Amino acid sequence: MSKKKKNSKKYSIGVDIGTGSVGWSAIDGNYDLVNYRGKNSFGVRLFDSSETAETRRLQRGARRRYGRRIKRIQILQELFFDHLNISSDFFPVLKETVDKSWSNENNFEKKSLYEVMQEIGYSKEEINKKFPTIYHLRRYLMSNDEKVDKKLIYLAIHNLVKFRGHFLYDNLDMSKGTGNQEILERLKTFLEEASLNVNIENSSFSDESIKEIYEILKDEKETRKDRITKIIRITGREYKDSLNLLLGLSASINNIFTLTDDSTKEEYRAAKIKIDYNSDSLEEEYDKLGDQDKVNFLEIGKEVYLSIILNKILLGSKTISEAKIKKFKHNKELLKKLKQLIYGAEGKEEYKKIFVTQRSLIKNRYQDGKDRIVQFSIFDRYINSHKEKESFYKVIQEKLKAIKAKSDNGEVSINKNDLDELIRQFEEDKFLFKLDSIENSAIPKQNNTYEAELILKNQQKFYNEITDDFIKKVEQIISFRIPYFVGPLVKNEKDPKWGWNKRNDVNLKTRPWNFSEVINEMESGEKFIRRMTNKCSYLIHEDVAAKKSLLVQEYEVLNELNSSYLFDENASDKKSRVFFTKNERIWILDNVFKKNKTVKHSMLLEAIKNSPFSNLKNIKKIGGTQKEKEFATSLSTYIDMSKIFKEVNDKNIEMIEKIVNWRTIFNESSIIKEKIREEYKEISEDQIDKIIRLKYTGWSRLSNKLINGLTDKKENKTILEIMRDSEKSRNFMSIITDTQLGFEDKINIENNKNKSKGKRITYDMINDLHGSPAIKRGIWQTIQIIEELADVFGSPENITLEVAREDGKKGRRTQNRKDQWRQIKDNITDGALLNDLDERNFPAEIEYANERVWLYLLQGGKCMYSQEPLKIEELQNYNVDHILPQRYVKDDSVDNKVLVKTIKNMEKSGEKLPLDIISQDKKGIMIRWWQSLKANGMMSDKKFFNLMKTEFSDDDKDRFIARQLVETRQIIKHVENILKERFEEDETQIYAVKAGFTSQLRRRIDLPKSRDINDKHHAIDALLAVWLQKFVIEKYGKDILNFDIKKEYHRKSKGKTVEEADKERQAKEFFILKDAIEWKHDKIDYSTGEITKSISLKEYFFEMMFDKECLYTKKIGAQDEMFFKQTIFSPKVKIAKYESDKNHKGVYSEMKNAYSLIISHNNSGVKEYKLVDVYVIEREKYKNKTEKELLEYLMKKENQEWIDAKIEMKLLKGDLIIEEGFPFRFVSSGELNKSKQLTLEKDLYLELSNELIKNKDGKLETEVSDESYDKLKKIVLEDYRKIFSDGQRVLIENSEKSSKNIKNLLLLASAGASRVSEWSGAGRYSKGPNLNKAYKITQSITGLNEKKEKIKK
Repeated sequence: MSKKKKNSKKYSIGVDIGTGSVGWSAIDGNYDLVNYRGKNSFGVRLFDSSETAETRRLQRGARRRYGRRIKRIQILQELFFDHLNISSDFFPVLKETVDKSWSNENNFEKKSLYEVMQEIGYSKEEINKKFPTIYHLRRYLMSNDEKVDKKLIYLAIHNLVKFRGHFLYDNLDMSKGTGNQEILERLKTFLEEASLNVNIENSSFSDESIKEIYEILKDEKETRKDRITKIIRITGREYKDSLNLLLGLSASINNIFTLTDDSTKEEYRAAKIKIDYNSDSLEEEYDKLGDQDKVNFLEIGKEVYLSIILNKILLGSKTISEAKIKKFKHNKELLKKLKQLIYGAEGKEEYKKIFVTQRSLIKNRYQDGKDRIVQFSIFDRYINSHKEKESFYKVIQEKLKAIKAKSDNGEVSINKNDLDELIRQFEEDKFLFKLDSIENSAIPKQNNTYEAELILKNQQKFYNEITDDFIKKVEQIISFRIPYFVGPLVKNEKDPKWGWNKRNDVNLKTRPWNFSEVINEMESGEKFIRRMTNKCSYLIHEDVAAKKSLLVQEYEVLNELNSSYLFDENASDKKSRVFFTKNERIWILDNVFKKNKTVKHSMLLEAIKNSPFSNLKNIKKIGGTQKEKEFATSLSTYIDMSKIFKEVNDKNIEMIEKIVNWRTIFNESSIIKEKIREEYKEISEDQIDKIIRLKYTGWSRLSNKLINGLTDKKENKTILEIMRDSEKSRNFMSIITDTQLGFEDKINIENNKNKSKGKRITYDMINDLHGSPAIKRGIWQTIQIIEELADVFGSPENITLEVAREDGKKGRRTQNRKDQWRQIKDNITDGALLNDLDERNFPAEIEYANERVWLYLLQGGKCMYSQEPLKIEELQNYNVDHILPQRYVKDDSVDNKVLVKTIKNMEKSGEKLPLDIISQDKKGIMIRWWQSLKANGMMSDKKFFNLMKTEFSDDDKDRFIARQLVETRQIIKHVENILKERFEEDETQIYAVKAGFTSQLRRRIDLPKSRDINDKHHAIDALLAVWLQKFVIEKYGKDILNFDIKKEYHRKSKGKTVEEADKERQAKEFFILKDAIEWKHDKIDYSTGEITKSISLKEYFFEMMFDKECLYTKKIGAQDEMFFKQTIFSPKVKIAKYESDKNHKGVYSEMKNAYSLIISHNNSGVKEYKLVDVYVIEREKYKNKTEKELLEYLMKKENQEWIDAKIEMKLLKGDLIIEEGFPFRFVSSGELNKSKQLTLEKDLYLELSNELIKNKDGKLETEVSDESYDKLKKIVLEDYRKIFSDGQRVLIENSEKSSKNIKNLLLLASAGASRVSEWSGAGRYSKGPNLNKAYKITQSITGLNEKKEKIKK
């Protein structure tokens, strides 16, 4: 008998936010999908994943560097034209412009010095004799007392300005050589800090010993090994690794910083961090350290190293030019010796083969647009292309080896000294070492200003125009750089997108010599601070505080100290832990933290023995700290400032905080000095110098107002005051979540100030949130979906957001490994495995913190790749291997690490995966062993999945990259607040559900999920989230899904341990899922209001998955704003597809498409249509032009004449195009991407998803039936027939069943540009739309609304 049930108009929204998609669904009060115009409110929004800002920032930085180089040259041109009156044909001035702009065009651009000198009027003989290199010209102008052509002066100065050198030294004086006081001070600082790193206390070096060490470091006559040996006699052996860095050798990070705690050392060792100042990946190694203090130390060493390299380059000369000429002569002599040796020992024909190329061939290298370098001699290939160096070295070294053998056998008579010297040069990679090499990065800007001064002063007596002021201005062009806090010199202050500088005079041109007059540096710096400072993670309108501020450091130390405790290692009762009282904390701060920058457990325990607290003196262990054997926090700033100002007190604390803030913001010593002198005249110059030497970097996540501004509602105390004054230890989380204190309410009030209720959410509101562009892009798409649903159906009753990861998880262990191991052993059910473990001779004292030991235990003492026994006493001889390659997966967790024998690690080099190195006959044995480890809690599901993987596809790489972009819960919390405010008047409730919970529900009802079949699983995830939240509210009357263990523990304060609270949570989750499984869904006939039948939860979701239509939309418009791919080609080999006055210098081959236009025109009375691509560079060029001007340009570009031309339609990347019933996404006039999503019946979907789960590598034998394979093949061939050629269709039809071919068929049916190469590239549709048959579909963001229009009207 059926019952009538009233249909509720209320509805709830669920969204699943990803980095490349948003799944969404809307259900009514009866859990049915809300319907609109015959469409279900159930869909997926797809969009291109956002890159991190790093790539764009690096490219922008490079563009600005080149732009500023061009600007320097333009200013130099202007200066020489105005003062020396060099003819404008040498560097043309654009006289028609109002501000007399100068171009970077010179008649010597892209010409050799030889060609330019010929044009100036020098003969071939004069050039070869006097100026074979630019360095010869520079030295000639510095040293010869004769008047020269002004153009020569410009050429030399131009070179010095263009390649001006680095800015690492402030006080370097090239006229005094390199052994100046500044570098000696750097070396002294480096060695004294190195002593602290290796636990040598009270170490100091006299000025004499520093000078002696520096002279040894510079001595190129000695080998690097001998120099190290000599210095060690002065410093001690502990400094060896740090000294290695100064001589360009690599060093292990753990040997440099021996005081690093064991767990961090293991992380460094696993990451294989090695520091090498010559390495291109030095910045990446710095990033792995995650410790700015260590980076600062290493950077000081790098400055010393570069000074040693400079000394090496100078070769005893006073200037770089002199040194380069010496090197040029040396290279010339070496080449002469090599030629004589080859000619004498190998004969004329071999000599010609190596050294001789026809002049005509060199002259016509790029004939017919092809590079003919392969026809050059071996030597000429090497000279003309750096790519040929390896082959040249290989050929010559083989020749020298053969000549030596002939000489030893008496077959040829040669100069053996010359032969030995040449062999050594090649072995040391020094033969013909180019004058313009990587070593030039060690040249400081002081050399260039010094050489420019010598050149100009030498010619000053011949030219009255070369005044002292002129020389000073040239030096300023070389030595001046725009302070980073001033930023780009844009003039429009009202549009601060690309600049923020404050100008004193907007009409005056900015030049190095008038910079301070034009730019207000102080105000620009303040604007920079406001622009760049992040917002507090909790108070979203407040700026974060400096990481090194006194306030932040006190908060961090108290937070860690209040979380730590003393305990007896033999006591099993966790309630026996002793937390510090108020008086104990104060004593520890004053007597330990304020006297030591690093506080180790042993140090604190020793101090406690001498404390007045007798109750603590017998306890010998400390727990609860962030690091295993020391505190991670420090009062280092207090110690620094106490040394400078004698003490830190209430009178100077405000001043110190300001200085710390300035030091964090500004790297420029001059600006800090100026600010201190201006505001604090009582600070001495000696104190200022000490402040300048401090390296303070980084920002906290919290603001001053949060830490010490907001007060609680009980005693009106701030968070910091509660941390200080509470008798019982209170850390940040216990305070912030305490409802009696009311901080959460106050934070919400602060965040909601000055906001109007019910106002639509804007992009700027999302963009202002702290987080990566990736997650913010997904959030903005989510907001737009919710807004459209609200427009269509009215405000929702509930909105549920699925959170990507568990609240607050950051990878730290919440349980010590000793307890973990005991728990694992207690739960092992495999008798054989347990017996095997019992037979292992584990030592009485196991170092659980040691990564190798921990992996050894988890693997049952066996190699993970061979199952061979390992010896615990020889762990240092085995390797820790990353299961998935680090180049793709930055996963240093235990789930991606195994302990293996060295030979197995070597076999798995490169991109191989575990199953690739295990023989076929042993795979079954190994997999069963891995399964046993997993089943007995010794291996996670994730680790097992990693081990089972035997293919790392492009999709996998993309997924892993996407996972790395997942943000913490705080940004989701802010989104909740924004949505609550938006719908506050409608009383809409906002919830966040953890993804783990919905995953459990999915598993309980055996609901399949396959990313390889289609994208519908995103919509299902959203439905799971909203269904679960709605069910819980209706079933239990409140939101209990967001039960937080720590929060609940702190709020109730009943003395329960975290483990006990966790059991409560698990029990609660169990009952929620148990009740959920029993839920029934009433099917209603809405025309009569009668319940027709009831279905189970599983039936409900299976119906949604297989019977309900899903809406798919995609964000349209080009995401890429680059003009072209970054590879630049010679104009001799590539033809430009765009107009540019720089095409004669270089050509970018592959252009980026902005959009395409459908243009109609009259052809002899017949209306015809043309589809034309508009590149990004063209869009920017013509965005402010008229349609007529754009059409005229496109006609010229297409080389056509159009009559009555008109733009009919614009097509953007991603626009939905329907052609003969098949959906495509538009790319360009020559390419469409598939947009159709594969739809399968339930049984076939289940069979294929099981196959994909069990056989992810695609190499094992498939369990899919022949019938199912044929069915899948038929569906793909029929539903996707539009995209296949006849040949591709035949290949697909004839394909045989295999796991790989199943994946290939699914790849063909996936949306996008994927293709299968073995089926003749099937899957890619390299055609534009057929204008006679195609329709454009304009979709709303949900797809509930759409408009269809014919392309050819």
